[in-house]
Amino acid sequence: MPSSLVSGYPWLVLAVGALGLALGVDRTFKRRNNESRLLRVLALVGGMVMLALPTVVVLGAADGSRIAPISLLIMLLLGLCLLARIMKAVPITFLVVGAVGIGLLILALQLKDTELGGRLPMTAVAVVMLLVLGGVFAASFLVEAALDTFLACLGWGPVVAVVGAIAALQGLLIAAGITGPAGLMEYL
Repeated sequence: MPSSLVSGYPWLVLAVGALGLALGVDRTFKRRNNESRLLRVLALVGGMVMLALPTVVVLGAADGSRIAPISLLIMLLLGLCLLARIMKAVPITFLVVGAVGIGLLILALQLKDTELGGRLPMTAVAVVMLLVLGGVFAASFLVEAALDTFLACLGWGPVVAVVGAIAALQGLLIAAGITGPAGLMEYL
């Protein structure tokens, strides 16, 4: 299976690129609540495939020179564009603070049974935990705001359409044998 996927990756890039182009045009000319549900579902699947495909192609390729780095970059960028709105909806700050909080709780419970933990008042440990969680919250909130801005740009209809068109053209050039593995880079 991986060898057939490696040899057929340009066709997959072409298909998902065409999907990205269609989704970008749909997002450009329709409001968010009027977007095609079918395109959104296909974009979810296609985005996950495009994020996984570079790894599969690189690990499954017998000859590393058959896959140009620009093709891998286009696959990753297309996957991010297709999944941008979905990833933007994930509350990263909540997940990070929750994970750090659970980790600190486990650490405090482990510390309680040690000699050092017996000498420290639990209120001091709790205050330090709250300060650490506050810092983590502030830092992750800033990172999430920057990431959301970046994902909003990647998920914007014209950007998705352009990246989809580039990916479709890259896949077509390689799959049809018009160019070598470099695809568009041979013309730039």
